Amino acid sequence: MDDEEGSLVSIHPASVIKQTEEQLGLLTGDLEVEGEYQASVDVADGQINILLARFTSIDPPFELAENIQASFVDLTQARDLAQVELELLRKAYELIMGG
Repeated sequence: MDDEEGSLVSIHPASVIKQTEEQLGLLTGDLEVEGEYQASVDVADGQINILLARFTSIDPPFELAENIQASFVDLTQARDLAQVELELLRKAYELIMGG
C-alpha cells in the first residue's frame, strides 16, 4: 500500500497460480483459482491475502506431494492445525459446500 496516495496494489491470481504450478512442477492448467474465496491474515507487517486453488484433475498428485514432503489430509486430521489455519479451512469448506 502506498501510504501517501492510499492505493492498494494487488497481484492478479492467475500470476500466483502460474508461479505455484511452476514451483511445484505442475503443468500449466493443473490448478485453478476459486475466485469467490476471499480471506486475509493479519501479520506483523500488515495483511496477507489468501487465495484458494483447486486441482483441475480428479486425482490429487499424491506422488508430487510426497516428493516435496507434503501430504493431503482428511478434514478430521486437520484438527490440530493452528487456529488461523482452521479458520481459513472453514471458510473454504463453507464456500465449496455452499454453507
